[in-house]
Amino acid sequence: MLSTQLINRTVNNSGLNAWAATKPVLPKHWKQRFQNWIEKGYYADMGWITRNIDFRVNIKKKYSWCQSVLVFADNYYTPPVHRKNTPYVSNYAYGENYHQIVIEKIESVARQLSQFHSNLKFKAYVDTGPVLERAYAVEAGLGWMGKNNMIIINGLGSYCFLGILLLSEEIEEYGSPLPDKCCDCSKCIDNCPTGALEDEYIHNSNKCLSFLTIEKKGDFSNREEKLITDTLYGCDVCQEVCPWNQKWARQTKDSHYFERRDYLQKTKNEWGSLTLEEFKNKFSNSVFKRLKFKRLQRNLDALD
Repeated sequence: MLSTQLINRTVNNSGLNAWAATKPVLPKHWKQRFQNWIEKGYYADMGWITRNIDFRVNIKKKYSWCQSVLVFADNYYTPPVHRKNTPYVSNYAYGENYHQIVIEKIESVARQLSQFHSNLKFKAYVDTGPVLERAYAVEAGLGWMGKNNMIIINGLGSYCFLGILLLSEEIEEYGSPLPDKCCDCSKCIDNCPTGALEDEYIHNSNKCLSFLTIEKKGDFSNREEKLITDTLYGCDVCQEVCPWNQKWARQTKDSHYFERRDYLQKTKNEWGSLTLEEFKNKFSNSVFKRLKFKRLQRNLDALD
């Protein structure tokens, strides 16, 4: 059994900001909720989301040895720069590729724990496996799920990357869900620029600026193009208006998460002059690489 004190110490050494723990099997209501979302077609054309449903809610389906799930949060927030006439870029894209940064931190936790438990098995995921990270975060008590479907963490807010670590050992203390502190606030829903937040906790990717500008393949329809306005990559509006973020969001201590902030403050013409070679060189280790050069040009063409 792993002690809470030991895990606290290793997490502090890793640079991660928060953690909590739960069991590998989610309560049944998460599967039903996920299936309802899929049945409504809210996943847009991200068909990969519809696969491996059983594993998403029951990690033991694939890793029978898993006894515990640690869920981590890493603060990436940095105050945005509002240079005049620059297209909007989401805060999480200001730095290096977070997948690599967060998983290295999580694996450093695992390696340290392995020094005390030589037979420890582990597996880390950061947006790369079919796991409902947010559901596990809620069950672990890492934070509560806001009405915009973001995990809001006490003292940090929602500007955090999530990652999980599967462990073959039980731990001394598991968390439990926190009270929902959104109460009667609906600012995220009221301010969503495209109406993608159709109701409390209901997110329709088909309308979401993050999906449209990053994940969507091919050309925009006329309806979609009208939604883009000044957005080049992603959207943070539902986080920006959240009172908890306004209270808790603070500058990350990890400089990897904002190294490109100033570089990204380009006008439409400056973005348009970027060559394919420059795009590849500058964004080789960035989430911007997911956009690909052709989609960048598509997004630029749709800007007001």
